Amino acid sequence: MKFLGIHLGRHDSNFTYTDGAKVRYFKSERFRQVKHHVYLDIAQVLNDLKLFNIDIDTLDAVCIANFFENNKSDGNQYHKINYFFKCPTYTISHHYSHALSCFPLNNYKNVNKAFVLDGTGDPSNLALSDYETVSVYNKDGKTLEKHRLPDNLSMGRALRMLGHHWGIDGHKNDFAGKLMAFQSYGKLDQEVLNNFKNCNIKQLNELFDNPPQEANQDWLRNRHYLCEQIVPNFFKSLSLNDEVISYSGGVAQNILINSKLRDWNNNILIPPHSSDEGISLGCVELLRQIYQQDEFNTDGFPYWQQDEVKELPSKNTIKKAAEMIANGKIIGWCQGKGEIGPRALGNRSILMRADIKNGKDILNNQVKHRESYRPFGCSVLLEDANTYMDCDFESPYMLYGVNVKDDSLKSITHIDGTTRPQTVKDGIFAELLYEVKKLTGSSIILNTSLNVNGYPIANPEMALKIKDKLDGLFVGDDIHV
Repeated sequence: MKFLGIHLGRHDSNFTYTDGAKVRYFKSERFRQVKHHVYLDIAQVLNDLKLFNIDIDTLDAVCIANFFENNKSDGNQYHKINYFFKCPTYTISHHYSHALSCFPLNNYKNVNKAFVLDGTGDPSNLALSDYETVSVYNKDGKTLEKHRLPDNLSMGRALRMLGHHWGIDGHKNDFAGKLMAFQSYGKLDQEVLNNFKNCNIKQLNELFDNPPQEANQDWLRNRHYLCEQIVPNFFKSLSLNDEVISYSGGVAQNILINSKLRDWNNNILIPPHSSDEGISLGCVELLRQIYQQDEFNTDGFPYWQQDEVKELPSKNTIKKAAEMIANGKIIGWCQGKGEIGPRALGNRSILMRADIKNGKDILNNQVKHRESYRPFGCSVLLEDANTYMDCDFESPYMLYGVNVKDDSLKSITHIDGTTRPQTVKDGIFAELLYEVKKLTGSSIILNTSLNVNGYPIANPEMALKIKDKLDGLFVGDDIHV
């Protein structure tokens, strides 16, 4: 059967088309190179569907997220609606689509509970004044817990509001990530921690009340640290540490909280597309379940973005890229299909040695043109990860922070002594890391997204426009120096 899932939303629009077990994913910002691009109406979606030669008259079912029909009080997570398409059309609640979007992850079939922590989910009224912030489901889709604004401020929304208050530059949906980096420079105050020690997830409005007028890293550090305790405590109140749990929503991009959760339960599954860019995946998974179809083929995940470089790099090209990295050069690496999610995972990446002392400043100031306090993650062969950092587990999506053991890795070590690793075990990117290791003795390199400040991760065409900021750009088997 042919299914179409659509996320219109307020940002990060995307759609997923499936034909039998085959999945094709498209995020509109990558095509238009407009960060957090949003479809204004269904007509824009239909126009982009033509890029894939998708005939909407051949669809068997459509599911669209973020419709007001979700707000019915019958307790169901989805509803059938009458809307444009000739085939049966459904709408799904924002948070339930988040939960279902975890289907490509290993062990998803064994999930006992699904946690969703978001900035703002579906509104419960036309005035748009009351949003979902937290939802928890059991494996049958029954709601176990649900919180809404305005009484229950979410962490994602709190950081967004704080970014506005402090005049942080950029898109509002990037404020949380920027402030997560900024707070690491602050100092903890035991008196503040004691004052809020009994605060829970329903009281975040008290925690973030009355912020200082100017950006204050100490004030933020203490509140963020408290959230690193509050969120895991919420998980513990509704689940056990031996249960398989999926975790999605915008807050699931916070690597500090993720790390605390993993310390408690290493069976927590977090997708790289935990924010709204994964919504359309949840839509098609709902349709698959409704129509009782076979599971989707997850081969190649998370490299599903439909902006493919079809030509593979030759061994000589891979060696040339490794030589440039080994010699301290900064290269762009654009291969295959793009990654789903906000973090580059080796197919749309800027790469350089991790032991260049001032590498972070060079990238922030001269290449990316972004805030100097923002850190960089790294990629490393899985077999070598624990040599350089406290990482004895697979971390394929850069979702956890770990302590760095090697003092020479200045470019990828944050002020708090941690880094965000991607462990790599196969594929073309692994071949590149093996070649780097042959030349330098180490397979760990700095990896950041192939873009510049204010733009999303580049598609192959955009990569060519920013190549002059790099020492070299590798697109498929083509080398631009």
